[in-house]
Amino acid sequence: MADNNKPHLLLKNQIRTIERFPKRGMVVSKKKNDEEEEEIEIKPYESKKKTLRNNLRSFNRHILERHQNRTIDIPAHIDYVKLYTHGVFNPNLQKKIRTTYGLSAVKFEYFNKVVLCAIVDEDAFEIFKEHIRFFIDTEANFNPLQTDYYLLVHIDQFELLSSDRILEFTRNEEAVAEIISNTELPNKSDNIEKALNEFLRQEKLLRIEFDYEIKLDYSLLVLKNTTEELNKQIVDNFDVIYKVQSHTYKTGPNRYGWQKRRPDFEIFPIENTTLVGIIDTGIHQNSPLRNIIENHQFDIINVGDPSPYIDTDGHGTGIAMLAALGTEYYENETNNFHSPIKLVPIKVLENSNGNYSLIDFEKVIREASAIGVRVFNLSITDSNCKLYNETVSKQAFLLDKLSFELDILFIIATGNLSPDDIEYMRDNPNSLHDYPNHFFNPYKESEQHCCVGTNIHSPSESYNNIAVGAIAENLNDNESDLTYAKELPAYYSKKFHLNFAEKVNSVFLSQSIMNKNFFKPDLVAPGGDAIASSAGMEVLSTRAGQLTELSHGTSNAAPLVTNIAARILNKYPELKAQSIKALLINSAGLSYNSNFLDELIINIKDDFAREEFKKLIEELNNSEKNKLSRIISKDRLFKYLTGNGLPDQTKALYSNENSATLVVEESIKVDSHKGLILKIPKYLNKLSNQEKKSVANITATLCYSFDPIFNNFLAYNPIHISFAFFNPVDDDLSKSIDLIAGYTSQQKDRDPKLKNRVEEADTNRKFKTGITWSEDYSPIGSKMFSNTQKLSIPFRIKDLNEIKNELNIVVRCTCKKDIDPEILNRIKLNPHPFSLVIRIEEKKVNNTLSGQLYHKLDAINTLEIIAEADLEAEV
Repeated sequence: MADNNKPHLLLKNQIRTIERFPKRGMVVSKKKNDEEEEEIEIKPYESKKKTLRNNLRSFNRHILERHQNRTIDIPAHIDYVKLYTHGVFNPNLQKKIRTTYGLSAVKFEYFNKVVLCAIVDEDAFEIFKEHIRFFIDTEANFNPLQTDYYLLVHIDQFELLSSDRILEFTRNEEAVAEIISNTELPNKSDNIEKALNEFLRQEKLLRIEFDYEIKLDYSLLVLKNTTEELNKQIVDNFDVIYKVQSHTYKTGPNRYGWQKRRPDFEIFPIENTTLVGIIDTGIHQNSPLRNIIENHQFDIINVGDPSPYIDTDGHGTGIAMLAALGTEYYENETNNFHSPIKLVPIKVLENSNGNYSLIDFEKVIREASAIGVRVFNLSITDSNCKLYNETVSKQAFLLDKLSFELDILFIIATGNLSPDDIEYMRDNPNSLHDYPNHFFNPYKESEQHCCVGTNIHSPSESYNNIAVGAIAENLNDNESDLTYAKELPAYYSKKFHLNFAEKVNSVFLSQSIMNKNFFKPDLVAPGGDAIASSAGMEVLSTRAGQLTELSHGTSNAAPLVTNIAARILNKYPELKAQSIKALLINSAGLSYNSNFLDELIINIKDDFAREEFKKLIEELNNSEKNKLSRIISKDRLFKYLTGNGLPDQTKALYSNENSATLVVEESIKVDSHKGLILKIPKYLNKLSNQEKKSVANITATLCYSFDPIFNNFLAYNPIHISFAFFNPVDDDLSKSIDLIAGYTSQQKDRDPKLKNRVEEADTNRKFKTGITWSEDYSPIGSKMFSNTQKLSIPFRIKDLNEIKNELNIVVRCTCKKDIDPEILNRIKLNPHPFSLVIRIEEKKVNNTLSGQLYHKLDAINTLEIIAEADLEAEV
């Protein structure tokens, strides 16, 4: 270790907790904008009448067919209706729909504007159909808002959850069914589930090759060696199934032959190696990786004869080398490497594509966790990209559950454009195919391409883990191909799938739903470029007589991040998984900005103005311009492609004399605030005579994991935790946190002294101005919460003087309230762990650094060196 590399530090300053959280806290109330009002009242109604008339006819036909197709004697039945609403299906609307029409919401999708409802009151539901008939028979331009059927204004369309809707594409090898949780009809649901279990048990007795497993805690039913007839029989008769489908998973794109750069090389483990799970096609034993493979027979494809050390495809072996060595392979010309990592192969595919059981996957991950694997690389994704605004997949949900329960971290590739698509776009000139136009162009498409094809693949939308996209850097001397430059997002890389330029049920999303922290990928890393083979990245090969080959893909980028994550864990083995995630994200950055998207965004805005307003962009009024800027954002698209940027291995692993990384691992209860005061060395104030000279920078990253709620899009993450920096009030920690926690107007009215104290703090601007919370939680019902947040703030000498070199760091926590009462009670009772990583860097003044920051911080704060592994053997 170089002399200037110092260990990171745990921040152990005194912490004060206040269990108080007024409804609005310190957030200024927002007025409803025009778009939010538009969600409530949609005019004119003639097209709605036509839609509802057709919906009612289809519903009556489909429900008759569904009842006629029931061939098994089941003790109970439940019918479901899917409502497509213009606005968020909030608790107030839920209550009205339940009371008036007997429809109880059981699942929320597409920003909670597509809602699956169980018919829990047949008589009330007849009123729903009667009101539709009244509505569609009214005269033109009649306003239904003052009638008994005014609730229909909120509904864009509706349909029965029919067998055709439930039964998607399936294969006989395996089908995965999502089970509906129905808390309002528990007896009916239990009886149906018991009948289903008995039916499947009998089927297994009749057909020995058939198998199944039900996991109600994950809302999953897996059918192995099933048939199309059996799948349909289950869907037709057992009314607890929402969706049945099969999934195909795939590895990266094609790999190309390549003359090896060096003679055969060896990799040796160092002491205290970290176990890393490589979830892939296996790792070839007879390769340079042989000394660092730890085989635990994890193979869910060949259960009777596990062979995770055999890799007939080669993908897993190439990924494993990148995970083991990272960029060191490309930086050092040597025949002998030493890796702090041991590879645990977890074989889930035999070839470059196939399917595997999610339940078998869960079992093997739990087994791997039990032997000490805490970091997993997953460069395999679902074959299909996510549709715009699609809900979280079952695969991502499973990873989030496992990460939360086991304190582990998955590093996941975001997926790639297929080589066939890329070749077609290259060979068929079209401005839509040009970089970067192909990433996002919602109003244009060609015969081969529309921009939904550049969306990420499941399970990279996972919240608790890290998704990795690729830049075109190939770590060799060859140039990029289709991408403008090596440092830019690669042509084949994928973007986040949320799209605020797309209407949901005829209405644009309101600003209240948007969250600047909510994006994927989290990070990017080198992956090579497409599609010329020379632009690819060198990886280990399993081809006979060939040591390495060239490839491109986010499959290559993910293990480079995995390598850094494993090195962090190897150096600081006691850190929690979310601290590793926070250190990686905190270290990340980019050497370029979003300017390469300028022309694309101008063209999209022009298309939007013509499409939505029927005007040229220069003809828009201020309201229309504001709406356009809200929906089409260059900075948002930039984040959707690059995330937080490239992780810096040195910053992620080490502090130094001029940069100290402090880690806080704490927990916080719902509706409370927690804070501490960080003392900042006073020598910084004397580095310049210029008061406005920037002398330090603070970058803070908050990460926390959570137990996801699968059936609720907006409440998938039900917990909000955020942080902010403030100036301590009167140098008093208790008083500072007490005021920041907030008081209601009633409390202040009852206590004049309290009111004066709050007003005095505000009048004297005791809180540092210009700095906001890392995330707003309001409006709590419709806001999506991000469990990854990052702030970077420069400090001038003037700022340090104003706060007297004491910074109040405050964390707050609240949660969704309109969720299942049992879940809500559990969330409120238990404290919620979080990791906050704070990197303080001295900035150069007169092109010099003082070399004092690390030890000066240590001298005035309570800091502890993070427990390190014994790495004396490291070279």
